[in-house]
Amino acid sequence: MGIVQSHSTSNANSIAQKAAVEALAGRQTEINHMVAEFQARRNYMLNKLKRIPNISCYEPQGAFYLFPNFSAYYNTEYGGMKIRNSYGLAYYLLKEAAVAVVPGSAFGSDDNIRFSYATSVENIEEGINRAIEAIARLRESPKYKRVALQNVITHPQKMTEADMAISIEERDALVQEAEAALPYDRYFEWNANINGIIIQLRTNVPHLYDFWVENWYPAQLEADLEPHAIIYAIDEVPGRTPYAYYNPDTKTAILFNTTYYGQVRSWALAMAAQASERLLDIHGIRAACVDYKGKGLALIGPKGMKRGSTFFRLLEDEDACFLTNDWVFARYRGNEAIVDAPERKFYFKTGIARTFPRYSRIFDRSKCENVVTNRAEWTNMKELGDETPLDFGEPYCYWGSEESRAMVDPAWIGGPHKYVKRSNLKTVAFLHHEPGVPAVEKLSDAEALDYITAGKYRPPSEAGVTPYKEQPFFNPYMLDRSDDQQDLQRRNFHQLFRVAKAYKVNIAAVPPETLKSRIRELTG
Repeated sequence: MGIVQSHSTSNANSIAQKAAVEALAGRQTEINHMVAEFQARRNYMLNKLKRIPNISCYEPQGAFYLFPNFSAYYNTEYGGMKIRNSYGLAYYLLKEAAVAVVPGSAFGSDDNIRFSYATSVENIEEGINRAIEAIARLRESPKYKRVALQNVITHPQKMTEADMAISIEERDALVQEAEAALPYDRYFEWNANINGIIIQLRTNVPHLYDFWVENWYPAQLEADLEPHAIIYAIDEVPGRTPYAYYNPDTKTAILFNTTYYGQVRSWALAMAAQASERLLDIHGIRAACVDYKGKGLALIGPKGMKRGSTFFRLLEDEDACFLTNDWVFARYRGNEAIVDAPERKFYFKTGIARTFPRYSRIFDRSKCENVVTNRAEWTNMKELGDETPLDFGEPYCYWGSEESRAMVDPAWIGGPHKYVKRSNLKTVAFLHHEPGVPAVEKLSDAEALDYITAGKYRPPSEAGVTPYKEQPFFNPYMLDRSDDQQDLQRRNFHQLFRVAKAYKVNIAAVPPETLKSRIRELTG
């Protein structure tokens, strides 16, 4: 009985083994068939692509993608669509040929685009033929933007955290650390004359030095000349995260591991204001100012109140002249507030090109920072739709980041006759957002002083009523926030409102063009 059972078991095992071998052979046949089919698809698509003039493509041994180099077709166009990069070509093929490919810049190679052959031969044949026909329609673009954008991407791209009240002992230790990190062969130093106050920059960052020299009027650079304030801006300091420090007594700022010029500039203005208010009795005001035949109009308000767009709309008036887009120094004498712009060139948000396209041509020949050059760098979520100018083949976009800036010569905006360096400030318009409130409200001297001292505002919000925030004197640049400095600010603004009329202008009450007209009326 045992022998019979053993023979039966042996037969069963033999049958199972035979079935397994047959199944494995069948599976191997299926795999071989699939490999052969994918190779056939690859070879078909590869041969088709190689027939396109000036195209090169590596033959892959695995996966199911081809990655041909299409850079020869950049700087071309068809039907108003310009091809300048892999995003532009991918967008063009999708719209013109209904063929979906992936831009090579997503894989670190903007010269290429990725085709997939993981579909049927019929789909591959139809798609590749449509793509070839679309490529054949491209012609060299006579309108190709051949501007070499002067652009630097900073790290980080915004203000760092800061300690604005360090002690003298901390200041000395930090200065010693900063000096030790300044190599002799990468040391840049320059004295800026900011409305009579000398601020010295010491840095190892070429971009910061370049923008600093462009931004300000030069002061003497002599061995025995002591500046009123010093800014250290040091990058690549091991073991340090981006951070900034300020000692108000010695007027010394130390910024570690940041190449963002915006913070250097705003701190320089704040330090110059602190010195000029105490030494020269000159008042620093954060405002955008337009001049109308010798009469100055100041726009004051926190972020989000459309100060920039309103300012540039006012500049469209024939008799409006550019004074400053961000900061003035005021001297009070008799019944006048004489305001001066301290900057030689001005630090513009490039996002205004979205509303005022003509500024793009000005930014093209200006020095820029943080202008977006590919979709991966896009950070302005308010302006991010399904399609961006980069998808249409534009080489860069001025409103792709809220932190992109350009250093602009004001004479380029409308010619030398549209730019003044001094004005007599007659009108102050406080921009605010308050649904249900009149468009324009005149303030008494006392009301204006209390309003700007508190700096209370309600940020615009589509979600409804938002809580109030506070920004004393609507000045985010203030480094010294002591009681003495607050009292000094109140005294200075008291002098301003004694000689200039103040109004609250509600941006929620009227559309932009009407807002411009209402503000223009305030100047008389």
